[in-house]
Order: sequence, then C-alpha cells, then structure tokens
Amino acid sequence: MGVDVVFVSHRGAANSLGPGYQDPDAAEELIKRLQLRFVPIPNPNADIAVTTNRTHVLRGYRKLRARMNYGVNLVWYNLSWVRSAFFVGFDLYLFHGPFDLSIPTHYVNPKRIAFIGYPRFDAWFSRPPDPALVRKENGVGGSKPTILYLPTWEHRSSIDTFADSVFDLSERFEILIKPHHATFVMEPERMKKVKSGPVKMLSPYMLPEEAFALADIVISDIDSGACWTGRRSRRRVRSGRAQLSGARDTGAAYAKRTRFAQRAADRRVKESGGPT
Repeated sequence: MGVDVVFVSHRGAANSLGPGYQDPDAAEELIKRLQLRFVPIPNPNADIAVTTNRTHVLRGYRKLRARMNYGVNLVWYNLSWVRSAFFVGFDLYLFHGPFDLSIPTHYVNPKRIAFIGYPRFDAWFSRPPDPALVRKENGVGGSKPTILYLPTWEHRSSIDTFADSVFDLSERFEILIKPHHATFVMEPERMKKVKSGPVKMLSPYMLPEEAFALADIVISDIDSGACWTGRRSRRRVRSGRAQLSGARDTGAAYAKRTRFAQRAADRRVKESGGPT
C-alpha cells in the first residue's frame, strides 16, 4: 500500500530562520528537478508532519508531529546543548542512527525514537555521476586538479579569514566556490569578496552530488553541514574554523543564548509532565 509522501512549500518566514533566508522559488525548482511532489498549502489532517526545524513550524497540524535530525554531521544545532530547544514538543523523533542518541535522554522519550538510516547518498554510490559529463556541463576543464570551497554563513563563515588563502592556491588548482544560500541572499559583502578572486562561482542551489563530482579536494568550514556531507560522499575534505575578531565577545553572547534556551526547554519539559 505504501506511504503517500508530499513536500509542503508553504511560503512564510515561520518556516525558516527569518525573512530572506530561504528562496522559495529556488526550493521549488530543486524539488521539481528531483521529480518530487509538493503542494503550496499544508494539510492539517496529515497523519504525520515532519520538519527539521522546531515545533512551531508544525503548529497547524493536528496529528503526529515529528522531527527528523538535520543530517549526519557535527554542527552545533545537532550537538550543542542548545539543541534542547529543537527537540521539545514532538510526538516522534526520526534519527539517522545510534550516533544521534547523544541527545540528552530527558529531552527525548526513547520510546518515541525511530531509526530511519541515511539514504541521501544511495544514488551517489549506486549510480554515481559521471565526473567528465558534470565538468563539461559546468564549464570546468583544464589540467589542474580542482578544489571546491564550501564556506558557510554568519559568524561561522571562513570567508573573511581564509578566502585570500584559498585564492592563493589558484596557481596550482582550479578553484570552485559554492556559497551558502544565505550568503548569496543576505551577505552581499562576502559575495563581493568571493567573486573578486580567481575562481569559478557555482550556484548556491546546485545539488551537492554534482558539486562533489567536480572536486578533487573539498575545503569546508567545520561548523557546516557541507563538511560532513563531503566526508560521507568520500571526497578528500579539509576543514577549518574561522577565527573572528571579537570572538570572545561573540562566544560569551552565544553561551548566554544557549543557557537561556536550556532553561526554557527545561521549563517546557517540567510543565508537560515529562519528556514529549
């Protein structure tokens, strides 16, 4: 009988980190390219509604609300103790594997956990893209090996610190840059910086599998999901962490926010009578 699965492209800031963060047109185009089905309006009577965000995204659904862990990676929103705010209020938790159980058990009822594996790269390993074809389609050629630079955004981005060092490698390597989509739409100064170097720009909405097929070496920020996605695809990955001026002040502010989120989550768990 199977399961009827559909993506919901519900336009609105409530479904992302805020106005401008997500380009709904690009998202819908990607879904179409993958030949997946989507609808513009949520069905409040869906048997299960799934998000990788917080519970507020699913507030209009009446039945089971589930959270799927945000990829297989070591980024802060999967491992930091601020994650408590991400896991409170769901009926079901979809984990990729036992590694995800590092989440504190008093935020997640073990009886509500389902392991779903990580099929994202099934096609990559069973039907890998042809590197020669992908390179031709994207105008990448020449005799030099290729570096794919995948900087993330916000305070975790390495562009301000390491972009010039990446540019310096252009004598020995062909440099490709795939910016984070939030940098593309919200960080014009950083986009100006990466475009100024001897590099070829890739679309921020390019499928990761296609981008990895172009690369001999991947350079990525360690606080980015792209770093761990590259490792899963068995690319040669080099990662680094941005060293920001004023990092101590930034870290203190971050710690203050995470402590606040921790207390808020503890209060919600207590008020609900236990883990949900």
